[in-house]
Amino acid sequence: MINLNFLRESWSKTMLAKFNHKNTQINLKWLVSFLICLAVFPLFNANANSCDGDIRAFRIIPYNGDGSDFIKVRDGDTFCTSDFANDIRITARVAGSHESLVFEINGAIHARNTENHLPYDSPQFWANPGTYTINAKLYSQGDGKGNLCDEHSITFTVKDCAPPPSCGAKAAHISGGPYSFCVGDGAEDRVGNIDVSGGAGYHALWLVTDEHLNILATPAWASDVDFDGAGVGTCLLWYLT
Repeated sequence: MINLNFLRESWSKTMLAKFNHKNTQINLKWLVSFLICLAVFPLFNANANSCDGDIRAFRIIPYNGDGSDFIKVRDGDTFCTSDFANDIRITARVAGSHESLVFEINGAIHARNTENHLPYDSPQFWANPGTYTINAKLYSQGDGKGNLCDEHSITFTVKDCAPPPSCGAKAAHISGGPYSFCVGDGAEDRVGNIDVSGGAGYHALWLVTDEHLNILATPAWASDVDFDGAGVGTCLLWYLT
């Protein structure tokens, strides 16, 4: 006689064992896949946020230039305004992996911009006399985001090197005197026999001063001054060109 209860119990144990074995295989496959994802994802994430880029140098480029006509600029350099006939921009020479660069210019001007595509150029500006500080930051992601790969700063100066305009003036030589007058006697006291030689200029001017260089008169000619009305003391006669 067959024991049905025994058969039923044996079948249940057999099916449970098969189910648990199959379920264990499924769980192991899922666990292995999950561990692989955990190991690989940080690598992709690190690659997306890391960079070995560096800023090699800066160049000054005319704004309307194609980059072939440039001036190398290093920290501490000095330029003349005549070196730049047009607006200029600063371009950064970079290497390695990177995605964007942020420019900041301070000093004679203040400007900031973010470059996502090569070449990395600053805003254009007119190089007025003054001191300029250029700061550039290189990033692993666009729009100045991600990790900071490199940072580089320089300072340069622009001067007006043109010589001051010349008016063509040249000092003259005057001769005559000295003179001595008795003031207050009612007789005219004027200088005579004054000779002017040499000198050049667009304008000329006579001056009469006291010994402390206080201006007393500006006559059209030296003999126009009547010193009888002057006070006692020493007067000086000047001819300016």
